[in-house]
Amino acid sequence: MKLKPLIFVLACSLLMVLLCAPARAENGGTTPKVPGGPEKLYTDVTPGHWAYEQIKRLTEQGIIRGYPDGSFRPQKKVQRKEFAVMLASVAGLLEGPQKERVFADVAPGSWYGPAAAAVRRYLPGITETDGLPRFHPDTDATRQDVTAALVKALGAKYYQVNPMILQEKFTDYQSINPNFRLQLGWAVQNNIIKGYPDGSFKPLDGITRAEVAVMLYRAYFLDTSIEGMIQEGQIKPFTAGSAAYSKLTGMLKEKYGQITLHTAVYQIDYYAREQKLYGGEGPQLLYVFGSIEPKYYSWEADFQRDCDAVREFNKAAALEAAKMYPHRNLLVMLGHTFDLYFDVSDVYDKKYLTKTSDGWRLDRFYTGVMCKNGDVVQVWLESPPAEQPRR
Repeated sequence: MKLKPLIFVLACSLLMVLLCAPARAENGGTTPKVPGGPEKLYTDVTPGHWAYEQIKRLTEQGIIRGYPDGSFRPQKKVQRKEFAVMLASVAGLLEGPQKERVFADVAPGSWYGPAAAAVRRYLPGITETDGLPRFHPDTDATRQDVTAALVKALGAKYYQVNPMILQEKFTDYQSINPNFRLQLGWAVQNNIIKGYPDGSFKPLDGITRAEVAVMLYRAYFLDTSIEGMIQEGQIKPFTAGSAAYSKLTGMLKEKYGQITLHTAVYQIDYYAREQKLYGGEGPQLLYVFGSIEPKYYSWEADFQRDCDAVREFNKAAALEAAKMYPHRNLLVMLGHTFDLYFDVSDVYDKKYLTKTSDGWRLDRFYTGVMCKNGDVVQVWLESPPAEQPRR
């Protein structure tokens, strides 16, 4: 879900209006700015604010702006026309200037007209009067409409979600439109929405500027690709699993506890635990790590010759695990982790080494598979190095 470079550039330029369109209207077309530049935050968003870090991050990247008086007005509700601009810009949905009038209540040349046209397939709430579609641009966007639109714009496979996740999560489940429950279930599963402390979601309420900022941050600025999670240090090899998943790891050990590459047989031990990503802002994973016995050099040579076989082996293990936990975000990684009690900095590739108090620790991933709702959604394979480490 990470922004592609082109989309990011578009977002930076087009989202000058993002989250500050109300000030546009109030000030006759002037562009609100943050006094002192992006290094200074807002008078009404201090470090104690629940959305401070997300608003700060998006402000620093020029994605959102405040008002001329230095405020952000985090509790101000977002209108449908404003959210249309946000979604169309961030998701790269804009198709160019509007050539014809699409909605009866969106005037030709309006600043939000192209965005309203671009999101019409995603944002619910469009009605017809006398055969003419109406966008209702000045109406507050509802929480369920915004969530459903965001999930659809992400291209998520929400149709595989068990809608019961909403019933388990929210006390006002019955108030959620049945047509949007799969989309909202996906948003819960991927931590795009969390709800309120009292257990409610309030699907028909308006959504605030702070809430939209947080949703945009979670959806578009957290790299949840396997490669991204590795690069960001969100996942690491481990050998201290949770006893709650002993049945899962026992099954994997029995069925996938060894792999044969050429003439060598390698033993694998499995560990599983809950893993929160990005300090709880990203989705929560059931993270399984398969630890290969430390026959490092022979394994590396075999991996380079037959990395595709290793990838398919781990994919089969992940699908087997997904049968036990079909409604979880499941990540299965295969790799090495072991300690070395002498100086190996000139022996192994330094990118896999961490200095410890009494030596070095080697951590390396070779392949990984992400499953959601029982299906594989990502497969990652490390590119074998051009040269083998010195022995």
